Amino acid sequence: MSCIENSFPTDISDLHLDLLDTVTVDIELSPYQTPPEIGSNRYLYVGSNGDFTISRTVLKVGSLTALQDSTFEIIDSRIELTLVDTVLDIQPSFVLSYFAMDSTIEFSESGTNYDNDDWLDEIEFEGQFTSDSLSLDTSGIYSVEFSVDTSIAMAWADTSADPQLLVLEAPALNSEVLQFYSTENGSLEPALIVSYSDSVTVTVTIDSMEVDTLILDTLELVLEMSSDVSIVEPPLFSGGGFDSTLIYFSNGAGMKALMNYDFTWSDFVDLDSLNVPEEAVILKAKLVLYSDSTNSNWEEDGTFNMKIATLEDSIVNEDDFIWPAFISEDSLGTGILKVSSLDSTDMLVHRIDRLIETIFLGVEDNLGFKLETSSAPSIFNIVAFHTSDNPDSALHPRLEIYYGVP
Repeated sequence: MSCIENSFPTDISDLHLDLLDTVTVDIELSPYQTPPEIGSNRYLYVGSNGDFTISRTVLKVGSLTALQDSTFEIIDSRIELTLVDTVLDIQPSFVLSYFAMDSTIEFSESGTNYDNDDWLDEIEFEGQFTSDSLSLDTSGIYSVEFSVDTSIAMAWADTSADPQLLVLEAPALNSEVLQFYSTENGSLEPALIVSYSDSVTVTVTIDSMEVDTLILDTLELVLEMSSDVSIVEPPLFSGGGFDSTLIYFSNGAGMKALMNYDFTWSDFVDLDSLNVPEEAVILKAKLVLYSDSTNSNWEEDGTFNMKIATLEDSIVNEDDFIWPAFISEDSLGTGILKVSSLDSTDMLVHRIDRLIETIFLGVEDNLGFKLETSSAPSIFNIVAFHTSDNPDSALHPRLEIYYGVP
């Protein structure tokens, strides 16, 4: 275990350090783009908003062993997808297709995206369900319901059957994107809902005496999907519409950046001219970025959070990250990370004391840093930041190092 991991709290004043200076260094960022990784998102989507296209959403049916209980009789069953937003210009017709996921199909919530979903185009669906209207419950919540024949539900529940995948196709909409709650939402998740009749024990009063009796009652069994993901096709750097002198970040568009810098004392300061001894101690390190609100895309109010992490892997080919770079799979492993929020002044400040300190102390190799969106109000948010190409040097991304000596 490293000495950093075994650190102990202390009062900086006890170290008798004199603050000598603040060293400010302009930094360069290398933007790149990967397929969006939104499998853990709270929402599912279908439709198009002009920039993003979501042609289909894939859902995997969860365990149906509960349907093998022979003590109850199934009345009907349905697949229910709950809408987040119910304001629609038109009433669309929804189609939900299904097929068995055999051993040749590689589907995963975290790994399936528009760049590797060609196998879906070759699938021969075993059937489909349709829904031409929205359902409204007593709480004012809208959902799309697909009626499922009992024989189909029981076939899915057979222990020898392969897991079922469902594909929701984007309906005909007027440049709209519909949102549904996903399996990560915690409530109102996509589910197969089975209505059944079963004998239940109730207590009734007969001649002033309480008596337990059996009655036939109608109940519901909610069987949630095990995983789901929307296939999001984002705007690409190579497709135009983006400024190569800016850096963009977005979960839904897979926009990220690398920060490469050779962290040695001589790169920060001229030791001879400033007479900074090698035993200098870092007191604070800040990475400062300024957003460009004019070239950013926000669909709703909320907080944009960015994370910066140390790279654990060397970059084999730096040419892969030259604008407009697109990488099919982001295999760059990361270590220590820090999450920070964009404030109301359009400035984002990362306190990365520990990240820088571990490099200076030789605990971590200096392989660079990766910056990407941690969270945002919507996957469709794209936040632009100024770079050193901006004529106003005050808006350049910079690293500030505060240091002292014993």
